[in-house]
Amino acid sequence: MPNKYFIIAEGIGFGHIARCSQLYYALEKKGKVTIFTFGDSYKRAKELGLNVENLNFDFVLSTDKNGLNVEYNAIEYIKDIKILEVAKLAAKIRKEKPKVLFVDSSIIGLIVASLTRHPNIIYITNNNTNAVSNTSCKFY
Repeated sequence: MPNKYFIIAEGIGFGHIARCSQLYYALEKKGKVTIFTFGDSYKRAKELGLNVENLNFDFVLSTDKNGLNVEYNAIEYIKDIKILEVAKLAAKIRKEKPKVLFVDSSIIGLIVASLTRHPNIIYITNNNTNAVSNTSCKFY
């Protein structure tokens, strides 16, 4: 049975899917890779021909006179998370047992990772700090 790798990517903007697509290309040499995302990232992943599943979250960014209203958006984002979608993704992870679960700066991913208690989680941040993980992975 080939290795499976799951990537949960934040769906807002294109930086997350750009980073995850490079990870995808590296991992697909080692097994089957699936990206779970939504919004702009989902559309871009489809355009790139990646194996991607839509998480069905609708989220609209709010701006104010100073530009992006980060505090408001974070609160609304958490309120907008659809519990059923989170539960379906957690069930899929438990059933398919990917070798590694990568989470790219995603609140949804963190919630799902907590629910599944997957033994190999790599959290990817958009800054240059070391990723937090509860295991070491030697393939990248």
